[in-house]
Amino acid sequence: MEMIAVMAILAILSAVLAPSLIDGIDRAYAAAEQESLEQLAEDLTRYVRTTGRIPDRSAASWSTAIASVSATPTADVLSNRRGHQRFVYLDPAFLSASGSAFNGYTQTTGLTSAPNSPRVMLISNLKGNVPNQPNTAARFNEIWNQVPGASLEESNDLKIVRLNWSGLFHRVLMANGTPVLPGYSLNSQAQSPVAAASGASDGLALRYVIDGTQLQLFAGPYPSGSLNSAQIVTGDTSLRYNAVGTLNIWDTL
Repeated sequence: MEMIAVMAILAILSAVLAPSLIDGIDRAYAAAEQESLEQLAEDLTRYVRTTGRIPDRSAASWSTAIASVSATPTADVLSNRRGHQRFVYLDPAFLSASGSAFNGYTQTTGLTSAPNSPRVMLISNLKGNVPNQPNTAARFNEIWNQVPGASLEESNDLKIVRLNWSGLFHRVLMANGTPVLPGYSLNSQAQSPVAAASGASDGLALRYVIDGTQLQLFAGPYPSGSLNSAQIVTGDTSLRYNAVGTLNIWDTL
């Protein structure tokens, strides 16, 4: 009888404590996953700054990119601690309002216009794999803004970390007040020319480049001119190629 009584008490305690214990474990997993996603988001941003490249939306592309700048193996980037696949969603309208699928970007000469909607979401579900990203900007916006009826709803189990990279791109205006073509390059890649002045109008090259890019400015004539100056782009910049005495040099506007 005493044994039966003890077993009954244990059964009652288990029924009372088990849900609290399970709930506590779930909360611990959720908190840890939030921290993991935030760290992965920082790593992804660092990768973009370091390489001048934004990976495409395929799992292999973005997971390899993150793993290359962190101590986290690719497999652990792809999956959360409960073995379910994470995903990175890139706004289909990233570069253009047309909203066509964004398939990554590698900086060479810089963008000729500012990115339209450079937004990224890192998503993880502790109860299942995250589905492939939506193919339209409208669906992306629904998830980003968590409108009623969104295909993914944030919860204790489903975590979303949002990145808006508008501040990651800087406007660089290069003006040329001479009839000679000078050049520029980004991160020591091939030179590109800056148009020559026409009458009283400067030749112009307007580019949007990723934060931390090395901008090299070359004297004319393009492409054989010598390196005139170099700088790291950390904000919007305006420069002009001027005639100073017998020399043509780049200077800040």
